[in-house]
Amino acid sequence: MRWFESTYYEQLVHHIQFDFIVMAHNSNVRLLDKSNMDYLWMPIQQVNRPPVPLDEFTRSVLLKAIRHMRS
Repeated sequence: MRWFESTYYEQLVHHIQFDFIVMAHNSNVRLLDKSNMDYLWMPIQQVNRPPVPLDEFTRSVLLKAIRHMRS
């Protein structure tokens, strides 16, 4: 989890980011909660070659979670 701030239309906006690793049976996973503004489903194998840029914090959290999951 991470808190951060950004500016949107000249207004300060507070954000909270949660990163999860989920083991799914197939790729037909969808979020039922519509409060999520953005999300990305990505195979673990793509964490070093993501389809979109990942900031260093997110990348390091995902790598740490993957190592923990595999141990």
